[in-house]
This record gives sequence, structure tokens and C-alpha cells, in this order.
Amino acid sequence: MNKILRQYPYGFAFSDMDFDNLPKNYELTKVLDKFNYYHETYNKIHQTTTDFIIIHGHFKHVNIGDKESINNDQLLLYLLEQYKDNYRKFLKTLNFIGGRYIIIIGNRDKVEVYPDACACRSAYYTTDKNIIASHVEMIIDNYDYEKDSVVEKAPKLGFSLNISPYLNIKSILPNILLNFLTRETSRFFPIGNNTYNEITEGEKLSIVENLWKQQLDYYVNNYNNLIFSLTAGNDSRVSFALTKEYKEKIKFFTYSPKNLRTDDEEGYFIKSLTIDNLVVKQIIGDIDINHKFLYFSNNDNDFTKDELKVLSKNAIKGHGRFLIKHYNNNFNEQDTIHIRANLLEIGRAYYLKLDKRNDINSVKNVFDNSFKNSKSKVSKEILDSRFFESIRELYYDKVFDYHILDLYYWENRMGRWFSEVLNETDTAFETFLPFNVRSIIDISLSFGIKERREDYMFKELINRNYPILNFYGENEVKNIYEQARDEKKSIDKIFDVFNVYDESSIIVSSSISNYNTLYIPVEYLKANYYSEVSLIFSESKGCMNLTVINTYISSKAKGYLIYQLLINDQIVLEEDISLWNLENNISLFGLTKGDSIKIQVKSLRDVQLESWQTASNLKILHSEQFLSDIVVSKKVTCTSPFSVVYGFK
Repeated sequence: MNKILRQYPYGFAFSDMDFDNLPKNYELTKVLDKFNYYHETYNKIHQTTTDFIIIHGHFKHVNIGDKESINNDQLLLYLLEQYKDNYRKFLKTLNFIGGRYIIIIGNRDKVEVYPDACACRSAYYTTDKNIIASHVEMIIDNYDYEKDSVVEKAPKLGFSLNISPYLNIKSILPNILLNFLTRETSRFFPIGNNTYNEITEGEKLSIVENLWKQQLDYYVNNYNNLIFSLTAGNDSRVSFALTKEYKEKIKFFTYSPKNLRTDDEEGYFIKSLTIDNLVVKQIIGDIDINHKFLYFSNNDNDFTKDELKVLSKNAIKGHGRFLIKHYNNNFNEQDTIHIRANLLEIGRAYYLKLDKRNDINSVKNVFDNSFKNSKSKVSKEILDSRFFESIRELYYDKVFDYHILDLYYWENRMGRWFSEVLNETDTAFETFLPFNVRSIIDISLSFGIKERREDYMFKELINRNYPILNFYGENEVKNIYEQARDEKKSIDKIFDVFNVYDESSIIVSSSISNYNTLYIPVEYLKANYYSEVSLIFSESKGCMNLTVINTYISSKAKGYLIYQLLINDQIVLEEDISLWNLENNISLFGLTKGDSIKIQVKSLRDVQLESWQTASNLKILHSEQFLSDIVVSKKVTCTSPFSVVYGFK
């Protein structure tokens, strides 16, 4: 069987109208003798004489603490009961359902549609008829809708906000419900402030681990063929860490170019996948897993016309389409499910920085930037009109203490682009995303912006569950040790050698410098002997920044050792080293090309002891020159309160 020819796999249609043109394997279930529910045999449905609930897709209820999760059959009854009797509790329960699904619930007079956390089961609805379907082209196969001419000019708009490639067809977004019969939408999450803001970091991480592993336990025990794509990226690493205790039951793979290239000659994509290959080889060399590489070449993208037709209708945007044949050749079992590590970037404050205002203008700026290349084809006025028309249906006036940019990234970016990625790979296998639980996402948003942008929560999850995985390079071939080693090696050498002078300024010794440090050797710790290094200003004119440090400090040692800065042999700064043991950031202004900058450590007494040699260590942490026309009144500035500064000509 050629699985690529599967049209609309795992899909559905729901309507009070007939669909005559559907894949042959689709079945019809009548709902309340009023609605037609078309589907593969891939669903859960419960209905009485008055109401019903459908959960289309795969799903797993999870729970916090000692409470037991609800099995799939019971969950339908539980949700339906809550929906009728305790709507707020119904909404809270939705926060603890993982999987990839859509919920359709109601009665003859009112039907509502709720997507999973990231709307990974895509769903499109018409604004003039009672129709909702998993794939936009499924609607077009059965009813006539005109293509959106604006989207044809700016294709990216077709998977932005709730816009589709067709007029009068919209997409359902995460956290937004659809009233099916009125075609009106409203926000169902959040219903209050983020409750996870109030708990400790340890509690947050424990809950994430618990909810994640409850899902894994279910899928490992209910699917025979679980596969996992392992890469050099951190998302893959996090998911792998949390999968540690289940790894013997999972088949791992990494897709990779046959011709590995770490330069940019073949482009970023090949370079990135080459890094994946090299890093994964390190990982599987240390960790015993069932793994294989799926190698591809540039001529692997030849599909038949029939295959291309199916693929183009399954997803409105292509993404790595060439891999589908590799997937099918290597994982041809019927019940394969792919554990993917995507969506985690929602928790990384991708659009959010400390200075981003929590208002609609911030969202508009992001939207404008994403469509800046389309403005030559579509006027700003039209793009603005589409934005404001669609953004109204995101109801950003009801987001409590959440940041609009977090929700916009979650709902617009992940809710549209990624669902189409999954639609494309559905011809090969179904997908399970452990992060696709609203409560897990909620926890990821509860960390501070700085922590989120530094990937703190995810690195901590790795460290708590499989710490060795933090050792390998993240999208980098070098491991952490190699990166630290090379960073240490790459510290700029400001000087290699320094000279020691006697009281008559005659060189008496030369010493090799370690880590840009000069000192007075013990045998030369005599009055008015000094060590010196000389730098030359190479810009035509400008300034120099120097950072120096001496870590010795003693209230009883004043008048023994000093350091000095000289410009063209004129002393411009000096300090007794016993007074300050922190960094001194020094700026020298008004320099011209060829100026000599000397740094000296000088002994004021005869003190020939090893301890005084150590005390004389002066390290230059940083030296940088700048070309500048700036004229300032102070030609020497510093941050040490004990430096004596002199002017210079």
C-alpha cells in the first residue's frame, strides 16, 4: 500500500449538510439525527437522545498529584457532564488533556468546538454554512469557495491568524472555541491569572515531569511502534531526557544528508542536518538506543503526479516533504506514532523581551515585521485591514496576567504553521507531542522572562532526568568541555612577554606572561624596580578601554606596590594595589595613531618575599581600541575610587 496516496488521513468533517466527495475509507456517523460526522475509524463519540460529545483524534487525560487520570471512555462522559453542570470545571479539565484532537460537544441547538492545546488537529470552518473539517481542501472538494486573491499574493497570510487560502473559510486557533451554529468565536483560555506563578520552581518542574510521563506511559502501552527523531537541538534533548525510562521501547532515527557539510556552501539546511548527524553520533556512542540514520540526497524529491496532488491537498504549506518517502520506507507499520519534540519554543518568550509592552501595538509590530516582504505585492492598508479584522477574534482584552505576545506566538505561530506540518506527515504516521498539554505550557509561561529566554526550565528538566544530555553541544558539534576549552584558548592575548626594569630603567629580565598578567619576580622586588608591558594605539584617532585587576588588598600594606598607566611616557593614572581588589575599568580618550600606552607594576620598597611577588600580580582582563572623533574634557576615567588620575597632553 502506498501510504502517500492517503487523502486527509486522521481527518474529519462535521456538518448538517452532506459531503459526497470524501476518501473511500471515511465513515458516516449520524449525531442526534441532525448532524453528519464523517471520519476514519479514529475517534471517540458518546451521545444520548439530547446531547453528544466527540473527541476526534488520540488523547490522554493526565492529573496532578495523587489523583488518578480518567480513562478515555470515562472522559467523554465526565466532560459532557461537566459541560452541562459545571462549565468552569469543564474548562479546567481541558487543561489536562494531552494528545492531538478536537472536541465537538453540544445538543441540537448549540454545538461548540474546542481544539487541543496548540490546535495540532487543524480545523477549518465556513462562515456562511454549518461546516467544519480537518482540511481546508476537504471543504473545497464538496463545496465551492473562491480563492482569496490577497492570500495568493501573500501566501504566508493563508496560515496566519484565522485566515485561510479561501474566502469565507477560517481556521480554529488554540484557546479559541467556535460556536458551530452561529459561527461565532470566543476565548476559553485563560479564565484567570496563571496559577503556577504562585508555586515553587521545584513544584513546577515536578508537575511537568509527572504530566509528561503519564502521557508517555499511556502511549508506550497502547501503541506498538513508537518512533522518535533525535537531533542536535535542545527540544529533542528535553524530550529524550523525559523519555529515558521508556527508551528501550522506542525506535530512534535522525534524518541526514548523504554528503555531510559543516560549511555554508550547501546552505543552512544541509549544515544544520550535518551538525545533527555529528552530535547524534556522539550521543549514541555513549547511550545505547535503537537508532538509525535516514540518509537522503538532493534527488529524493521525485513524487508521482498522484502523490503530489494528495500531498498538496493534505497541507496548505509544504515542510520537508521529501522526507515522507523515507519515513514510509523505514516505518511502514500501520500503527506507528511519532513522538515529536516541537512546540517547546512557546515557553521561550520568542517574541517577548523585557521592554515589550503588553498591548495590541506589540502584536501589530510583530505582524508588520513578518509581512514586510509582502508589501510590494499587497498594500499596507489591505494587510492592516486583514490584521485588525482577524485580531478581534483573539479577544486580547481578556488575557488576565498573560502577555499578549506569548499568546500570539502560541496561537498564531504554533497554532497555524505547525498543524500544517503535521497534516503533511500524516501520510506516514500519526504524531504525539508531550508538550501539547495546556497545563504544561502554562507552567512554561510562569517562569521569568530572563529564565525563559535562557532556556532555563528545559535545561533543568534535562539535568533532573538525564544530565549527560546537557554535556553534548546544542546545535554545536563541540561538547560543553570542548566549548569551554576552546573559549579559554581563544581569550585574546594582549601580550606574551613583559620586561623587568631596575631603578635606572634598564631591562634586567624578561618573563613570559600567563593569561595577560605581569608581576615583579621576587628577586627584583627592590625599591623603584618595575615590570612593564607596552601597547601601541593603532587607530588614526580615538580611545582605548582597559580593564585591569589586582586581587591583593591589605590595610597594612600601603606604600609597598603601585601600578601606573603612562601615555607616551607621561603618567596618567596610578594606584596603590593594597587599596582595591576589584576590576578597574579605565578609558583613555584623545589618542592618536602610534601613541604608546604602558602599564607598569612598581615596587616602592625592598620586599623580596614570595608573598609580595604574588601580591604584585596585575592582570589585564580586556583591551579594546575604538576609532572615534569624540572630544571629552576628561581624557582618563576609571571605576576604582582609589586611582589617582592625571591629565595628559
